[in-house]
Amino acid sequence: MVEIDAAGIVAVEFFLTDDGVLINELAPSPQLGSPDDRGLRHLQFEQHLGRCWVGRWARPSCAPPAVALANILGPADGVDPSERGADLLTDPDVRLHLYGKSHRPGRKLGHVTVLGSDIETAREKARRTLARLDGGGE
Repeated sequence: MVEIDAAGIVAVEFFLTDDGVLINELAPSPQLGSPDDRGLRHLQFEQHLGRCWVGRWARPSCAPPAVALANILGPADGVDPSERGADLLTDPDVRLHLYGKSHRPGRKLGHVTVLGSDIETAREKARRTLARLDGGGE
């Protein structure tokens, strides 16, 4: 186990692989577009500044509701996922975050955050959403 000397929020980007968890990035700051924009009880900026650094308010539980976040990669057919995602805007449990990058197969173009009644429901809905953006339908 490795410890870091940090106060406040440390954002961790990781991947679940067949060999276990692979940590890709640590960022000692709040991250825009993270699951808190959908479901955490307290925004991460509030936690980071007001509750951790300034120490002005008590630190509440940060336990989120069921939220899944999945990266959107450019589909193999080369079609821009934004052309396939307009109807996702009508689903209140799905939030699409596209970064405005030029699209090409395999390039990270954004992410989707999905709420669900439990984590498996949120993950399955995220998988179906990615399949639609990839051209595979539901």
